[in-house]
Amino acid sequence: MAKYTTLNIRSNEGYSAEQVIDKTITLGALLEAVQEAIEEHGEDTPVILNEGQRYGANYGFLSQYEQLFTTEPECCTTCEYELDYEGQEICPQCGNPTD
Repeated sequence: MAKYTTLNIRSNEGYSAEQVIDKTITLGALLEAVQEAIEEHGEDTPVILNEGQRYGANYGFLSQYEQLFTTEPECCTTCEYELDYEGQEICPQCGNPTD
């Protein structure tokens, strides 16, 4: 088993998800890469993140205490206000139906 394996990431590349969505990989491609890393390094090898920055801290980690994957919150189709919960029918911001 390796001491650790490095997952190279690119952070701070956009101000919204839409600015980077066409540059990212899919969950399927991520799964394939993780399976290859497990075969090469072993499933108990720690994962270290490398942001590749020239200045400051370059390394990070995937926290075992936080949810790794989240979904983008639903927004009102009229005013783009972030809704309080999934399935909310009336927007609290503009009062319009959210569908």
